[in-house]
Amino acid sequence: MGLFEYTMIYIMSWWVVLLMVLPFGSHLPATPEENTYHSAPERANIGRKLLITTILAAIATIIIGWGINREYFTLWFEPF
Repeated sequence: MGLFEYTMIYIMSWWVVLLMVLPFGSHLPATPEENTYHSAPERANIGRKLLITTILAAIATIIIGWGINREYFTLWFEPF
């Protein structure tokens, strides 16, 4: 597996992990201010969530790459 495949796996896993991490720690305000969305969280903590996403996506990429190199699964479709 080359650098391109690892990069693609990292990008895909990064987005999947980001969508899983975004809701964590988000609390809606008890009394929303005027001219704001009622569903907007009080503090988004985006920086922390992006750091966590980057680390978890790197770990996922390492695990997926290990599984592919050990031939537990493959990226290529092989018909029966």
